[in-house]
Amino acid sequence: MAKSKRKKQRRQRRNRGGSTVRQLAEPLYDGLIEAERLDRQGKRVEARELLEDLNRSYPDRAEVLAALVNVYYELDDLTAYQHACQRLIRHRPDDPELCLMLAGSCLTNVRPALALGNFRRFLRRWPDDVRADEVHKTVAFLEEQMEEMLRGLGLSGEDGLQLAALHEEVLCHLEQGEFDQARQAAEQLLKQHPSFCPAINNLGEAHFREGRTDEALAAAHRVLQQDPDNFHALANLARYLCLTGQAKKARAWARRLKSVESNSCDVWVKKAEAFTCLGDDEEVLRVFAKAQRSQGRRPDRDEAILHHLAAVAAMRLGREQEARTYWKRALKLNPGLDVANANLQDLRNPPDQRHAPWPYSLNHWLPMHLVRKLVSRLSRAERRGSDGTLGRQVRRFLEEHPQVTALLPLLLARGDPEGRQFALRIALLAETPQAFEALRDFALGQHGPDQLRQEAAQALRQAGALPAGPVRMSIKGQWQDLLLLGFEIHREPNRVHRPHVEDMAREAMAALENDDGQEAERLLKQALEMEPDALDLLNNLAAAYRLQGRYDDWKPLIHEIHRRDPDYFFGRINMAFYHLDAGNLEEAREMLTPLLSRPRFHLSEFVAVCQTQIALCRAEGHLDAARSWLKMWEDVDPDHPGLQDFRRRLGLSGLPGALARLVGD
Repeated sequence: MAKSKRKKQRRQRRNRGGSTVRQLAEPLYDGLIEAERLDRQGKRVEARELLEDLNRSYPDRAEVLAALVNVYYELDDLTAYQHACQRLIRHRPDDPELCLMLAGSCLTNVRPALALGNFRRFLRRWPDDVRADEVHKTVAFLEEQMEEMLRGLGLSGEDGLQLAALHEEVLCHLEQGEFDQARQAAEQLLKQHPSFCPAINNLGEAHFREGRTDEALAAAHRVLQQDPDNFHALANLARYLCLTGQAKKARAWARRLKSVESNSCDVWVKKAEAFTCLGDDEEVLRVFAKAQRSQGRRPDRDEAILHHLAAVAAMRLGREQEARTYWKRALKLNPGLDVANANLQDLRNPPDQRHAPWPYSLNHWLPMHLVRKLVSRLSRAERRGSDGTLGRQVRRFLEEHPQVTALLPLLLARGDPEGRQFALRIALLAETPQAFEALRDFALGQHGPDQLRQEAAQALRQAGALPAGPVRMSIKGQWQDLLLLGFEIHREPNRVHRPHVEDMAREAMAALENDDGQEAERLLKQALEMEPDALDLLNNLAAAYRLQGRYDDWKPLIHEIHRRDPDYFFGRINMAFYHLDAGNLEEAREMLTPLLSRPRFHLSEFVAVCQTQIALCRAEGHLDAARSWLKMWEDVDPDHPGLQDFRRRLGLSGLPGALARLVGD
């Protein structure tokens, strides 16, 4: 159907059925208006994200679903389009146009039994519609094809057609992440046809997604008892075992899967998924090559997934241009394949800042109810205590759910940005031998942004889990020997003044902490009259000038301090800030680098390093690294009054909140 015609019909539908726009709650009304504005401007991805947020806040509202239907159609995301149509038709059962839209999307998405059912419903409800003749032809074609399709499923007749439609409903629920509904529909189907292998496989998938690993494995074995070469069950077994840390068993089932031959077009996708999970990139590309030579016609959706997984494998093997070609082809076949688009977008970043490639989002690897459970625990622990409490909660959680421990190295090596961040934060808090091993493999590998791998390496060094001395790491694509921070923090006085001068210095520091630059200046000048060469007093005087905005006095003074003693710690810190203000980032880093090799820091020195590194990392756009320095500062001096301001600058409110953002809470 032409888009111009659909837009006309869309405008008509907005004016009928349900509440008028003005009757809606104000945030919902404003959101719909904004989404429509974004849509008119061609910003359809932004419109989709806004509407999906509205759909979560106002679930099952016809106004939101209608807008989603249109945006999904315009984005060619026909899988999501079908599901939105299915939800919307519950509100508008008397809309013939919507009935045809749903039937057509089912047909496009290779759900022929559901398509046939909806086309038949259209003819029963609207037999005199001008489109009825064309629909009759489509129904006749589907009925002719259906007999062969049912035979392939081991079904027949109208009862078989109803079971096939229920089977397709299960698949739709799985696609949408509606695992409880998928399980219920599969169980309903199996009551009528207990030996129906596709339903058993899908029931196992629903179990696995809901965290019932034993039931998922049992379902796969149940299928293989009936059909030893069932490639769906073999692929599922390999994947389930891999994702629960049983790699040796997973590889054994994968070897059986490799030798299975089938005329089904599904076999290539299932094989590619299993070998992707196992990290066998060469085998993924071999499967892809065989699929391209095969004669069977695959749905565009499956062909797109194959190209995406081939792109991931090629990229991991260093064949970037080949990967780009596969991802672009995947998006031509299925423009709604967000994971392919996200990988391509990530490749726009410099190589040292990339997460790509990743095959799946976090919710593919880990049931999201487990993530939410952990976030909830950490939120309660954060309100009660320190990071030690958080660590205990993480370790207890990992003991209860050992499959999460098994997933940490997979997420660090092959997770999407959210999955990798999740795994990194959990491993850093857990501090278990398994977590350290996963962090070590990640830090000393080549996948993931340099800053995240350096953060992992730094944490390992502080925990004594890396040997002393330089560590060989891949930085900006080159192997380098890096000297990581391994230091002691002390609180002993750095300098000793005469008692009267010491009192004035302490009062001046208190004034600086209270943002009273004038009082600090007065006290420090008095102290300097008695000890004119004391660099720490001069340094604090410079800070008093900067606090008052007197940069013409601050700049010459910090240059003079650095000239007097180029190795004076705070003199170098001041010069680093001077270069940062001037936008000279390389010069700022040159000032800081010698300080990082010190084995011992006074607490005030370490805080100054953290503050300067945070500022430098922010200026360079390395927010992950900035947050890493903030975390080290929090660990060492959790009561420092400046922490809250730096948290605010970095958009942080604590680890549990950061994790909560990963799951949309």
